[in-house]
Amino acid sequence: MRGVRLFGVHAGSLLTLLGVQNGDLLQSLNGFDLASPESALQAYAQLPRTTALDVRLERHDAPVALSIRIE
Repeated sequence: MRGVRLFGVHAGSLLTLLGVQNGDLLQSLNGFDLASPESALQAYAQLPRTTALDVRLERHDAPVALSIRIE
């Protein structure tokens, strides 16, 4: 497993506003490698307390980094 493949991302949704597209392979979130279910759950558990998102993904076989500040 290399990450989580995202599908069903709709135009105008929060994910598209953050820069995520259908077919993106989400590989890490705030330093948590999403290649295992356990690590993905750890990343998810941290979301309510975070003030920024550091997202690493793969789009069309190219790496993409997204940094999002939450206010």
